[in-house]
Amino acid sequence: MENGVILKIVFKKNCLSYDILKWFIALDLIDFKNIRYKKGNKPAKEIVYSKEKFDMILIDLLKNEDRFIFEAYDNQYDFCLPKKDNSFLLSISFNGEIFIKNKTKLFKFIDDIFNNDFGYVAFICHNDDITWQNINDLDYIKAKNQPYEHLKLIPHPYFSGQMIVDIEQNPGHSHMVNNLWFGSCWAMWFGNDYYQYIPENLIASFKDGYENIQLDSGARRVLLYEDIFSFDKPENRIIQKKFRDITGMDVVAHDLMNRPPENIDPTIEILNGHFENGGTKMMKRYLNNENEIIEKSKAVKVEIREIEVIENRWKTISINVVDI
Repeated sequence: MENGVILKIVFKKNCLSYDILKWFIALDLIDFKNIRYKKGNKPAKEIVYSKEKFDMILIDLLKNEDRFIFEAYDNQYDFCLPKKDNSFLLSISFNGEIFIKNKTKLFKFIDDIFNNDFGYVAFICHNDDITWQNINDLDYIKAKNQPYEHLKLIPHPYFSGQMIVDIEQNPGHSHMVNNLWFGSCWAMWFGNDYYQYIPENLIASFKDGYENIQLDSGARRVLLYEDIFSFDKPENRIIQKKFRDITGMDVVAHDLMNRPPENIDPTIEILNGHFENGGTKMMKRYLNNENEIIEKSKAVKVEIREIEVIENRWKTISINVVDI
């Protein structure tokens, strides 16, 4: 995408509605040609764009679907909204010149989202910045005539004898963890709920950028340097690196990535210990009235098995079913 600009906004649970999006849509920053959408596991559908179809389909998806992907696009730029359960990542790409002409309106749109406490985090950057700072394939970088002599190489984690780029050394690399963005780029917004990961005082303490202001809601907007197109200047790469170091972006992201996955509503739980009937493991299977496995929050009873592990084999010591 030549001279493209990327905007991404991570919305909080149940905070995205068509009323929020229609203000952006009314700006007409993208000349949509087609619409593509997919509900859950159903096959994707693609149709020719019209304003009426855009509104009708998007309103229906937001109202009725827990999981979907909606996209409207032309040959280069697009509007993409995937929903997984209760998380939204709105991704919009548009022409750089159009972005500059509409920068004030776009900033107001994003500021309003965070002043209404609808967003976790958002960022805007040049497409080349986010692209080349996050690609580890050296052959691809060479094939696209991108500079590579300065890049640090490390062994491929899976293929012996193959080297890849260590993107952790790139000032503008990103992490998406638990549907949240951790990174450093030209413009960033941090909502109040994001501060549980990166404390607000750390973000506020960064003084080396172009702008760091607190919005009326307590959220913050940070601009690392003045011109979005000057991302690759050495002095701006230094600023980019300083911001991620001061805020501890990578420390937090790596910690979250290394934690075991959490199932907040499990169907089965396995516990270690020494239990009443002699088992050293306990398995709990959550059931409905038909004895089918179901999420814990919906279960009416639980099957409890005590298990002893003998020579790497599980031996059931006791089984008991208890109403919840």
